[in-house]
Amino acid sequence: MARNGMLRKDVLRAALALPLVGAAAAACGLPGQSSPQPETARTAPAVPVPLEFWNTRGTSRLGLGLKAALDDFQARNPEHIAITEVAVAAGQAQEKVKGALAAGTPPNLLGDQTQAEAAALLVIGGVVELNQALRASKDWSKIKGDLLPNIVDGS
Repeated sequence: MARNGMLRKDVLRAALALPLVGAAAAACGLPGQSSPQPETARTAPAVPVPLEFWNTRGTSRLGLGLKAALDDFQARNPEHIAITEVAVAAGQAQEKVKGALAAGTPPNLLGDQTQAEAAALLVIGGVVELNQALRASKDWSKIKGDLLPNIVDGS
């Protein structure tokens, strides 16, 4: 299914890069720091872009942290994105993702994949090279300056 010019499987491929959640969190700043504000020059889509996040961490400290980062991002950009969180048991996530990929309805963002699980998804075409996908985005050059250099460099 096409969504804003991209297929859902393409979005999932990029979504396996959980560091993007970290990037969003880092862009929000640390406690006590002022957070960057969204650029007013960006044009909002006609309707917020839906993002489905499959959270395998539940109410653990990391799960709550991921949720807080995404909630903060959505609160700062309500006209741009509409995040829906779906709780998925970690032991079931891999098979559910494979099924969703086969059906053409994978989530946009999947948290907590190990390298072995990500490799298994790579073999079936469920992963893309994130830097290549970002370079293809017309908005990447506009927003990458808002991120910390080590996040952009992948270190």
